[in-house]
Amino acid sequence: MSVHVARDGDRIGRRSAAERKKGSRRLALLRKAGLFGGDAGGAQAVRATSVEDLLTAYRLVHDAFVEKGYIHRQASGLRMRTFEALPTTATFVAKADGKVVGVQSLAMDDPQLGLPSDQAFQADLDALRGKGRVLCEATNEAVDPDWRRTSVPTELMRCCFAHALAKGCTDLITTVSPGHVRFYELLGFEQVSEVRSYSAKIEDPVAVVRFDLSALGQVLQDIEQAQDEVEVFLKKYYVDENPYGRHVGAWDVVAERLFGDVTLLRVLFVNESGLLPNCTEAELEAIRRHWGAETMAAVLPAEETACGQEHATRPTGPIQGTGVENRSMRLVRQIAEELAFDFSSEQAVAAAHLISREIDEAVTGEREACAQTVSRHLHAASYHPRGLVGAIRERSHTSRSSQQVTWKER
Repeated sequence: MSVHVARDGDRIGRRSAAERKKGSRRLALLRKAGLFGGDAGGAQAVRATSVEDLLTAYRLVHDAFVEKGYIHRQASGLRMRTFEALPTTATFVAKADGKVVGVQSLAMDDPQLGLPSDQAFQADLDALRGKGRVLCEATNEAVDPDWRRTSVPTELMRCCFAHALAKGCTDLITTVSPGHVRFYELLGFEQVSEVRSYSAKIEDPVAVVRFDLSALGQVLQDIEQAQDEVEVFLKKYYVDENPYGRHVGAWDVVAERLFGDVTLLRVLFVNESGLLPNCTEAELEAIRRHWGAETMAAVLPAEETACGQEHATRPTGPIQGTGVENRSMRLVRQIAEELAFDFSSEQAVAAAHLISREIDEAVTGEREACAQTVSRHLHAASYHPRGLVGAIRERSHTSRSSQQVTWKER
């Protein structure tokens, strides 16, 4: 079956009269079913900012994903990855009578780790990053069976939208099964990838869908011109009448305190095997960068083993040259200094290492062109490091393809 993948120019607000009429009927049915009625069955959506809520949330996600065959059962009974250990990941829960009945997390595009979906869709996401898009990903969606025909799922999505807008993201993405793409298109998303398995271990066919947050202003104009009932409703639902936007700042303060408490971090992320036993050295370094060296050392004393093995600490000083100094490498050093205005000193170094490595691995004849591409993007706007890497990869990949050289998969 052929799959439509949205390209530049595809955007809500440009649907035909027949599509608008059909969408209105489907929205009416969904509202009648309770998904948009505001009736969450007494449940309240909030950001999980306590150890108890986070553990309960990740246990619900684990059980739901095991039941659906998305993941293998874990000894911990929790769906816990490196992204859950990053304070930039916000997890929202719907609670009824003190019980967590729904979960959805929003992960920010990390300079070092990217997003969860990079494991299967890195080329598709890099294509967006290369255009300067700032991405975030809705993940960990799980709802108790008794609450799936309420507005709990959509209320949690509204929390994600409020958080993404507050953080300046331009695109909110998520992965969905092929059978759910139409539903997400009704919600204003567009498909931006082909269908492929999310996991290399378990067959789990999904596609990436995205919502263009940066186009909301233009969408409003298109809505007024097209008189699209569905999109008028969605604009109000996601933005104008979204009640969660005013809570984002307060939730951030409480979450920051949680990730600064050594005792709580140990309860959440450390067991007899160390910190997240399956994480890699790069993931461990990303956690250290976010937590800070002092907190990391307090959570994991030097005599303990992290990630199931000993790891050497990466250099945190200025970029060290890996070969003959040339113009492109000197430019990278300048870029590293300029990145400092956007990130803390340690983050700037991590971003600079990432960008330097990408340029160093580019086709020899393209290295300086890649560095110039980065410089152009950097001076045009404040780009996320992953966006700069996407631009480099796009440039270098094009050159490699023309030389019939296989691009090394990362």
